[in-house]
Amino acid sequence: MYRCRPINEESIKCVKEKILDNKQLEKLSAFYSIFADSTRLKIINCLLYSKLCVCDIAILVGCSHSLTSHQLRRLKAINVVDVTEQGKTKFYSLKDEHIEKIFKIGLEHINE
Repeated sequence: MYRCRPINEESIKCVKEKILDNKQLEKLSAFYSIFADSTRLKIINCLLYSKLCVCDIAILVGCSHSLTSHQLRRLKAINVVDVTEQGKTKFYSLKDEHIEKIFKIGLEHINE
């Protein structure tokens, strides 16, 4: 079996000090996984423009109430959406501007 020998030990040392640990990588992987589902992307796209309730989101993305609720729970669990209640109705919005930026950067990238 061929084993790699270090070529530039100084670079290895420098990079090793900066790379993420496994726990951070797992969290980052979970975060980016939200962008790997077209339904979640549709929901994020809708929430770029307005706070919306589950029923309105379901209509806009063309999914059932149940599937939309499931996806919103996933987005909430990974800290992407906020929920506010007005009476018996829950309204969803994007947690912060980072999600909007990531979404728009991805869109910009694919449109190049």
